[in-house]
Amino acid sequence: LYFVERRFFPPDRSLGIYFEWYDSLTGVPSCQRTVAFEKASVLFNIGGLYTQIGTRQDRNTEEGLDTAVDNFLRAAGTFQYIHENFTNAPSMDLGPETLHMLVQLMCGQARE
Repeated sequence: LYFVERRFFPPDRSLGIYFEWYDSLTGVPSCQRTVAFEKASVLFNIGGLYTQIGTRQDRNTEEGLDTAVDNFLRAAGTFQYIHENFTNAPSMDLGPETLHMLVQLMCGQARE
């Protein structure tokens, strides 16, 4: 995502492209012209994918349990990264309180 930003969205000019995403909690659309919002939204979806992968593992086997824990921790890390690096989110699901809750939830899932 960093290289896409550097290649297509140079800092010295604005291209006027709007990025629209729907809040995962409320369904309300959010629209911004910043690539940072797009990056945070994509990372949020990656964190969601890690949680899905973690929940679909067979946790009755040692290998499945290790894979589930690994994916829950990856999800927690992804949500933590968004929390630390993207501020002023226009949607509730990217807000600091929600991201903090998701980090804690994924850490709890990994410990369970």
